[in-house]
Amino acid sequence: SSDLLNWLESFPAPFQFFSSIDSMLRMVGGALWALATVVMASSSWHKPEEERRLASSVNISVSSGRDGDGNVQIPEFWVDNTQLSVSTARGMNVAVLGADGSLSDFRVYDTHANVTESAELTAYIEGLSAGTLVLMAARDDGRGSLPPAARRAIELLGATQIESLTYRGAYALIGVKDGSALAEQILPVSGGLATVTAQYDATPQSAPEVLYSVVTGRDASTGNLVPPEFYVDGVQLAVNTLRGMNIVVMQSDGKTLADFRNFDTHANASDSEALANYIGGIHSGTVVLIASRDDATGSLPQSVKDAIKALGATQIDSLTYRGAYALIGVKDSTAVAEQSLAVDGGIASITAPYRVVEVTTSTTTTTTTTAYVAPCHLHMCPVGLTLKANMWSLDGDDDATCCANSTGPSIADIGVQSAGFQDGNAAVFYVGGKVIYTASGRGLTVVTLRQDGTRKTSEAYDTMRDGSDALAAFLNGLENGTVVLIGAKDEPSINLTTAAKDAIKSCGATQIDSLGFRGAYALVGVKGGVAMAEMVKPRTQGFAVAVGKMEIVISVETNLPLCEARSTHPPLSGYVSNGNLNLDAGCRYSLWEADAATECLKGSWIVITGSSNTLLEFGNLVNMLAPDEYHVEREGERIGASAVTDVIIEDGKVTYWAVVSNRLEVCRQVDKAIATQNDAACRQVITDHLASAPGYGSGKIRITMFISFFWDRTGVALDIVSADPAWSSSKVAVVTQVGAWYNVCSVTKEDYCPRSELLAMDRDPAIEVFKQEMEQVFTQMDSFCKNGGRAAALGCSVQTISWTNGLRDNDNFKIMNAYIEEAMLPRKSESFRVIDFFALGGAMPEEVVNGHGSQMLNIWMWQVMLGGMCPADLASEGSYAVWEGNLCSGTEARLDNCPIYAAENCPEKPGGRCEKWECMNSVPCTFRATAPPMQGNTEGMCDDPVNLTVSLLPEQEVGSMDSCHNAAGRRIRPWCASDAQWVLPLIFFFLAVGVVGYPYAWQRWGPKKEQPKKDEEAVADQNESNKPTEPVEMRPVVQLSPRGEAYPALMTSAPTGKSMKSLGTEPGSPGCSSSHISINVGESNSSSSTGAAPEKKPEDQADDNRGNAPDDNQQAASSSQPEQIVAVAPPAVPAAPAEAAKEEVAKEAKPAPKFKAAGNKYPLGLARFLASVHVVVGHIYAKGVVNESVFLFGWGFTWVPWFFMLSGFVLFSAYLKNPKSETMIQYVMRRSVTIYPLYAISLIPSFALAKSMGTLQASWDTLIAQSFLLQAWWPGWTESALQMHCWFLSCMVVYWFFFKPLAWCLKGLNLLKTCLLMAALFFLPWLVIIIPAMAGEDIDWYKDHRALKTDTALDFGVVMLKFNPICYMHVFVLGMLLAKLRGHLDKLATAAGPANSWRNPWLIAIQFIAPMGYFMLMLVFNIPDFKPHLWGYKLSTRLSVLLP
Repeated sequence: SSDLLNWLESFPAPFQFFSSIDSMLRMVGGALWALATVVMASSSWHKPEEERRLASSVNISVSSGRDGDGNVQIPEFWVDNTQLSVSTARGMNVAVLGADGSLSDFRVYDTHANVTESAELTAYIEGLSAGTLVLMAARDDGRGSLPPAARRAIELLGATQIESLTYRGAYALIGVKDGSALAEQILPVSGGLATVTAQYDATPQSAPEVLYSVVTGRDASTGNLVPPEFYVDGVQLAVNTLRGMNIVVMQSDGKTLADFRNFDTHANASDSEALANYIGGIHSGTVVLIASRDDATGSLPQSVKDAIKALGATQIDSLTYRGAYALIGVKDSTAVAEQSLAVDGGIASITAPYRVVEVTTSTTTTTTTTAYVAPCHLHMCPVGLTLKANMWSLDGDDDATCCANSTGPSIADIGVQSAGFQDGNAAVFYVGGKVIYTASGRGLTVVTLRQDGTRKTSEAYDTMRDGSDALAAFLNGLENGTVVLIGAKDEPSINLTTAAKDAIKSCGATQIDSLGFRGAYALVGVKGGVAMAEMVKPRTQGFAVAVGKMEIVISVETNLPLCEARSTHPPLSGYVSNGNLNLDAGCRYSLWEADAATECLKGSWIVITGSSNTLLEFGNLVNMLAPDEYHVEREGERIGASAVTDVIIEDGKVTYWAVVSNRLEVCRQVDKAIATQNDAACRQVITDHLASAPGYGSGKIRITMFISFFWDRTGVALDIVSADPAWSSSKVAVVTQVGAWYNVCSVTKEDYCPRSELLAMDRDPAIEVFKQEMEQVFTQMDSFCKNGGRAAALGCSVQTISWTNGLRDNDNFKIMNAYIEEAMLPRKSESFRVIDFFALGGAMPEEVVNGHGSQMLNIWMWQVMLGGMCPADLASEGSYAVWEGNLCSGTEARLDNCPIYAAENCPEKPGGRCEKWECMNSVPCTFRATAPPMQGNTEGMCDDPVNLTVSLLPEQEVGSMDSCHNAAGRRIRPWCASDAQWVLPLIFFFLAVGVVGYPYAWQRWGPKKEQPKKDEEAVADQNESNKPTEPVEMRPVVQLSPRGEAYPALMTSAPTGKSMKSLGTEPGSPGCSSSHISINVGESNSSSSTGAAPEKKPEDQADDNRGNAPDDNQQAASSSQPEQIVAVAPPAVPAAPAEAAKEEVAKEAKPAPKFKAAGNKYPLGLARFLASVHVVVGHIYAKGVVNESVFLFGWGFTWVPWFFMLSGFVLFSAYLKNPKSETMIQYVMRRSVTIYPLYAISLIPSFALAKSMGTLQASWDTLIAQSFLLQAWWPGWTESALQMHCWFLSCMVVYWFFFKPLAWCLKGLNLLKTCLLMAALFFLPWLVIIIPAMAGEDIDWYKDHRALKTDTALDFGVVMLKFNPICYMHVFVLGMLLAKLRGHLDKLATAAGPANSWRNPWLIAIQFIAPMGYFMLMLVFNIPDFKPHLWGYKLSTRLSVLLP
């Protein structure tokens, strides 16, 4: 080619047509390509549409099964009449095709016998891209080891028949991932060959054009804002636009709205980062409409602009402050239309048509998903839930779709989402469903966590340039066990050194060496341990997501000293955990609930000056002292509505509310010269306004809000309050925060700034004005706040300017706050304090929304200031803050959480405003001060709540850890001291000894019961009977059955005389003929006329007592039916010899039918054993130890009430036969002594194991309660107790205590009353299901409860229903009634004739009703199709269903 070039260049100039060979070849090649393009277009694209489609379609066929002789046929895959050359084998054979029908991949999974390969099949299908064409065929058998998860995965290919596949059945499928199956067939083993055929066409089809329009900007003539409008085919979309960037995402049809979001890119850097993440997650080809409102550039970094360019944007870089921007874009394509105008450029209005592309098949249509549907791997699950294992194959943005139950209620996902420059340009860190940090810089960002899941440190290292050394130094300096999150943003790899990589590997990383240019990297690691999760993705491959788990434990320091709230500069730096302020200073503030604050502030006048943030503080204080104000619409509550708002509160109610309008011209805070002219008139208006308020009262609290954009108005407020005569007796406090509006005017230059002179200035000159005006007011406050001044008693609080979300604003506020600190340095005292509001906002940045504090932040501010105003002895007793309300925290700042505010203000009305910070301060929030909770979820009574050393390698574990100190070196339990560790076990030891020894001591040394007198007489009579005496006349006593037959077992004889009166044989008693009597008199119940009665052994006597003692019902019947008791006493007939009497009785006696009494028919040991086994299996089933597919195993918990019923049945049956004379306490002690020693002894090893393993959950009060078997009595104790399953015994103590009075009430019930009472008790527990059903609530309303939680009324109620003795009392009583019912049925069966005859109806009732009930239970336990969840089985079965 060089020779050719030399030859060409040797030509004279006129002949040198080309400057080089390269230019010549390019020209020739270009001409040839153009010619070829014209030829192809004329020969192909002029064909009819249908011909072109048929030419590109693919014919597919799949066969599977057996021939007519039953022989297995090898599966075949055909594409356009050509068989694919693949090697099939037993199980599922999977072929993946490209869009042109070519074979992309082929796999075989032995789903007949290999569970591992079935799991691999599941993962393979879930990893396929949407729209992938998949062919599947079974060979021999594909069902043997095909679990539900694999079948669900096959259904992702559009399959609908896979559940019907049987052993060795034929199965053929032509499917599309995340679409509909083109063809599918299943046949049984003898069904022959399954063959399916379909035609597939991936050619883009014509779709109707959709016309889009976007309008936004300002009216050029008036400068008024024109809210953004979005139109689709001429129809305006109903969306609520806000300041910043407003984003519309369309569905796949291009006509339906899929999602709408607003991102405040004017002042919120977090929103800007979220916008970049949001765009990064949108699927390619999605139509996206964007419109700016007001200003969208204040916090719009280049990285977010680059993300917008992914939608085809080309003009976003030219967008200026308050400029108008409109875009009709397509993700990863060219923009359809775009316009960017300057602030005075008028309205941006674009309109353009666009044709949406669809992918179809010949049998069904599979539309490529072009609408944005958030992928589940980017979803953040709340605490107690975790991302599903197949999150990469799921799309959704809700917990139900993406999350599964975690292993515990306090286990949270900790995750990192990372995307390189082209994939979203973000690094997001979250814990338990909440973002804790969003990376702001390029490279690798490192976040470390505290044990409660809060962010401890965060830093970005620019490893594209020179950040590797600092990164390595930081990681190498971390303590082993530290949880470390690392995420990449933009470009992290160019200068990532080997030393930095090694430092990352020390956190468990193994994939960091694979990180490439602009790749994504996410790590959840443990310093010195093994990584919980790690992922690397190359450029253009989307987000890398790493998700680990940790137990979120709220660590509460109970022994912190109180901070000195009246100090000149109270400490506020720290962090917030679970709503409580944890200060770096190591102290805590006293807490002030509404009643304590009211008591302190009675007779006081609180003067507040400032702008929107102090107006929120004003509203929060009013709402705290008078909670009803949340529901009252008041003038002056919103910024811009008032100049002065004056309020008086008395007895928790607002009794006076008056406003000076902000529209009053003389009080407008305008340029200095004009304001000076209006000063006197404005002062007079405000003075008259304050003078119209009711006079001072010692029980009144006055709060006056002066809107003070600039310092001058604060000076006016001090003068007017000083001169007010009506409230001269009141104590005064001043709270002021002024400064943000100097920044609003000079830096952000908002057009609503009323001082044009500041609008014309840059930042530094405006700050000088700020300093001069502040100095004047501080000089005035010197005398007002100190040395006997008007506010010397309660003091003045000068707040620094509030922390905000905007980086630029924060930088400016830091400068201005430094000047505040400087000016206050020589002035501050206990009554003239600096309150660092900026530091408090930095301690809880998630509580700041668009530069404004949440109710939680503002109430914490008041806690600090009230501590400086009020005597410490008036503070609330509690030291732990509890927040009640769904908008106490800024993390919940969503318009759907403030429906009343949203309905009234969003969408905005002309001249109105819709702001999230106003929304979050409009909903009731209650602050309570309580005792700090014990470490209910801690790892041990002395341990640090989270033991991260479990992730360390064995050789790296620290052997000398002091478990009695927390991370700050403070002891966290009194008994953890080295000289007091013996206290807790000693308490348990003496408790056990005392409980075991008490009954023994009482029996041995307690008072002895005297023997009844009648027993002494009986003994004397017995001694007398042993002597030879004259023959005694015997009178047999016989009890007759209802049919006139005698009960031999109940027959006795009694000597004549005095004792006969007790048997009803005195004169006047009914008599009967001896011919109607059968007498059975033996040696056991009669005495010879010539000798003493035979002596009985004690055990024989006991048997007689058990067998012959009539129950209380029989005695009652005897007294009510005397005709059944016949005393035979012929006076003139001498007694016959004993032997003769025996023979006579033997002749006349007839055997009576016998029927075993209640409780003896079936041995109960086997029933108890089977029920106990099921309970144990149910427990280990819940822990995932046994096979989860066995439906029966999950019902073990239902037997617990059966044991309550059984206890009532057995105890009452015994009582009816042999009632004992003892008190309620004696009965409880007698029963308890059989179970308590073993229970008490079991607690000791249980405590030791839990303590050593770091799993102790019981608090101190719980341990005390359960030592006395009280743990089931209070819901706060039950679920955290040691040996939690022993709550059953705690309930039994209650039932034993009430057993005696219950027995007395129930023993006399007849059959009808017994049945009616049983029916009532059967119905009672079903109210927990019936009432929610009638109210339209979910039947399983209790499902939201999580173990160890009693924070809400629902949690409290669920624990109460599941474990409290009151809620099972009806079950125990039902057991007693069953014993009574069985007694009645026994009598009826005996009276009905032959006891062993199947024709006896009562016998059938006794023998078959219970087995029938248990048979029905077995059906429910084993057949899922009964769908017990439809009747709330998890609660209803505990309370009722097992009782029959």
